[in-house]
Order: sequence, then structure tokens, then C-alpha cells
Amino acid sequence: MSKIDLIRSTKDPVNMRQAFKFFYENKFFNLWMKKFQINGLDYQETYYIMKKFWFEGTVACSLRLNPIEDKRLPKIVFTPWVMSRMYNCYDFPTHARCINVRAVSYININELEIDKGIVIGWCQPNHKGVYSSIAPKVQQLVDLEMIIRICTKNQKAPWIIAVNPEDKKAIDKFVDDLESDDPVLLTALNDLKNAKSLNSAAPYVVDKLEAQRQKVEDDIKTMLGESNVGIAQKKEHFTDDEVQANNQEIETADENFLDEVNAFFERCNKTFGVNISIELPEREEMEYNEDVEKEEEDNVE
Repeated sequence: MSKIDLIRSTKDPVNMRQAFKFFYENKFFNLWMKKFQINGLDYQETYYIMKKFWFEGTVACSLRLNPIEDKRLPKIVFTPWVMSRMYNCYDFPTHARCINVRAVSYININELEIDKGIVIGWCQPNHKGVYSSIAPKVQQLVDLEMIIRICTKNQKAPWIIAVNPEDKKAIDKFVDDLESDDPVLLTALNDLKNAKSLNSAAPYVVDKLEAQRQKVEDDIKTMLGESNVGIAQKKEHFTDDEVQANNQEIETADENFLDEVNAFFERCNKTFGVNISIELPEREEMEYNEDVEKEEEDNVE
């Protein structure tokens, strides 16, 4: 019996799990970056602070060295920081140092007293990064996307092709047509019996998985304080109590972020004589539509 070499695709495999993770990480990162309106800082400072809150959950503010040399430069500078192993009785650090990541000349790297020479700020009461709070849910979304992808592919009838050396070119063309979902397959196979389609007995559960995926995504949006009613969920399907509870959860998440960041900026203003403020942009809340629900009940009757 002659040896038959398996024909493998020369295309680079796509890591779909990483692709889905990249998609959701960027989606929620972009939501976070547009969450607040910060007054008194330029776009670079705002971007840096929000990015640090996303990944690390904290940032430091200190006076820029020699700010008189160029009046166009900001009076303060925001940097990462490290504790100096000095704490008070409440486990808060009393001294810290700025981390001069880019080795610039205007960042003070000396040990500074907190709330006098340096101000430390966080975005959450738990002093953790925003992403660390939603990372398990993002992983759950990725898992669901992979399951949905497999279930979707299971609905497509698989093919078994017996390979003969003389049919190699015809098989390559045949496989390309299958992968492109061409409704008409033209083949020059010497024996069509070598290509067989199998019927898939996999049940269709994509709709149930999609509902679960949407719920997990809505949970993440709630944690970020964002509107969390997805396309699969129409607001008229909620009761008045559910609408109020949903809006309350979002407001609570907003307040957790806003209170921490606002307290940070207030300490900066008091310590360094600057004027920084933060606010939430206007957002449309979900409203209970009693008329729509009544109309649906009349239609059922």
C-alpha cells in the first residue's frame, strides 16, 4: 500500500481566542476612555490618567521641576509612583517617589511626603485597576464566543475527502470552494465517491448562547457604569422595578469611580493650587414605557 501524505493548509492559523479577547478588551477600553469629562487638563494628560486607571488603578501628581523656564508647560505632572515603605497607622503610605519612565528632566524623583509634595489617586475604593475587575467576565465572553463559533460551524455539513495523488489539484480547488461557501461546486475529481458530505446532528443552541453572551456583556457594562441594554434586550420587556434597579446599579458604579477620582483632583487642587474638575457627560437613562407594555398585552389578547 502506497504512502499518502496529508495535505495541510499553508495559511497561517488565526488564534480566534486571542482575537476575541483583543476585540472585547478594546471595546471596553474605548468605553472607559470616554467615560469622564476632565476640565483643567489637556488631552494628553487626560488620556494618560484614564489609561493608568484602566490598567493600574492609580496615578501620582507632583509639581513639575523648573516650571518657570517655560510658562507654556503645565505646573504639575502625572506619573506612576512607588511607595517608600513608610506607612501610618491606617496602612496608608506617608511618602512616595515618582517613577520617571521616560527619563525626562522635569520629574522629581526624590522621596516626597504624600499630600504635600506628591498626591496619590485611585479610581476605585479597592485601589485596583478597572480592567482587573472585569477580566474574569471578559474571559467568560471569550469562552462563550468560542462555543458559539464551534456551534455555528457544527451546523455546516463536514466533508470527508479520500486523497489520490492524481487528484491533488482538483482537491485543492474543491477545498477552496468549500471554504468560500460557494453554492455551486465544480470539480474534476476522477471519482466523486471520494468526496462525501456528512450530516451534522448537532442541535441549534446558538440563540441560547447568544442570550448568555449578551447578559455577560451587560454585566460588564454595569460594572463600568455604562448603559447595559443590548440589542437582544428591548427596554419595553423590563418592568418598572427592573428599570429602576438597572439604572440604580449603573449610577452606583458611576459614583464609585467619580467619588474616588474627584477626591484625587480635590487633593491636587488644594496641594498645588491648580483647578481640575471631573464630571460625567450626559447619558440617556433607560425609561419604563408603560404604553408599550400595555399595547403588547392587548395584542396577546
